[in-house]
Amino acid sequence: MQKADAIIVLGGGIHNDGSLPSQVKKRVEKAALLYHKGLAKRVIMTGKWSFLHKGRPKRTEARAMVSYAETLKIPKKALIAEERSTDTIGNAHFTKKILEKRKWKNVIIVTSDFHRQRAKWIFHQVLGKQFSLRLVTVPSGITGFQLFETKEKEKIVLDFTKNWLKQVARGNDRLLENLLLAEHPGYSKHPKVTIKELEALAGIH
Repeated sequence: MQKADAIIVLGGGIHNDGSLPSQVKKRVEKAALLYHKGLAKRVIMTGKWSFLHKGRPKRTEARAMVSYAETLKIPKKALIAEERSTDTIGNAHFTKKILEKRKWKNVIIVTSDFHRQRAKWIFHQVLGKQFSLRLVTVPSGITGFQLFETKEKEKIVLDFTKNWLKQVARGNDRLLENLLLAEHPGYSKHPKVTIKELEALAGIH
């Protein structure tokens, strides 16, 4: 695998006590492995917590992932926390601001196996053609009917996302941010669609 400017680790949940679920730890562990192999000099942990999360965690997903990464011998100076995003679209949008500020164009994205297709499509759509990205996935540990349900839900959410973002040209930050601030319950103070309505529209129950 070629070297990149940065490794991006996508948040995937956090407990209210500020601890990380096992599948998120696996993402951080994979990022640490890639970092120690010399594939990038910076690791970006991305995520506040999901806008669907019940309760208020003691710390953000990104901050918890940074803390865990430090126990895996990634130095603090190599770690960056993006703490504004509340979904995968936000992961891509707010991380892009970090990349553009530092003029980084080549990234490795780490997420779980079931999340691959949605993450890939969203990051390609949000980052735009000027960025080069590769996805690395880790086993989620989900099996059986739960895995089937998760994959079906991912398909539904991806289809919904594609339809929702069809009015935004690839890589157009201004239009995307306007859409998030106007309609998305994770970012808008007065969203056009409530969380319950969004869950119903996207087929999430």
